[in-house]
Amino acid sequence: MKVNNKTVGIIVNPNSGKDIRRLVSSAFVVPQQYKSNELIKLYEGLSSQGVNKVFIMPDFSDVSKRAREKYSNLVDTEILKTRNLDDESTTIESAKQMNNLGLDCVIIFGGDGTARLVANYINHTPILAISTGTNNLFPENIDGTIAGIAVGKFINSEKTNGFSNLLLLGFYLISDELVVNFKTLLLKRFEHLKELVRKLKEAVIIIQKNYCR
Repeated sequence: MKVNNKTVGIIVNPNSGKDIRRLVSSAFVVPQQYKSNELIKLYEGLSSQGVNKVFIMPDFSDVSKRAREKYSNLVDTEILKTRNLDDESTTIESAKQMNNLGLDCVIIFGGDGTARLVANYINHTPILAISTGTNNLFPENIDGTIAGIAVGKFINSEKTNGFSNLLLLGFYLISDELVVNFKTLLLKRFEHLKELVRKLKEAVIIIQKNYCR
């Protein structure tokens, strides 16, 4: 049962972009400040589309604090309660709670591992995976504002008769197609995956032109 008709879950992996590859392969570091900035932009996009309730995974650094405070009059944010912080179990607990809440979408900031872990515990909720990891196959490096607008458009679309303009295929925006669960997507052939990525990039360009002037 939905707690609100426009509700979104957010899981930000505080450890993504910080593993040993920073030392051994010159991979770039993804600082918490960057994630905090992207959350502010995400809230801007969500609130512009009328999304007014967010459930978010807790973390030691309180990465969502700036976004929560800036948009407190537009978006009600509830921080989930978990037994541990900044641990794999934190993500699992949060994903399970979000699954039970019956949210319209769950947004993940992390890499392939984070998205895969969350997908194991999210049964029927569309997942939008945004890359803050390294060399990811599935999550894309999408601007937070664009992501928020896309999710809001998705939530506001007519779900019973197909989707008119935007579709979430993970964060794959494809016109007039069915939503594909993350786990199902990974079973598709690699050539099909490349085609989805191509369509995603085209859709993002369209969104940028229409909503990011």
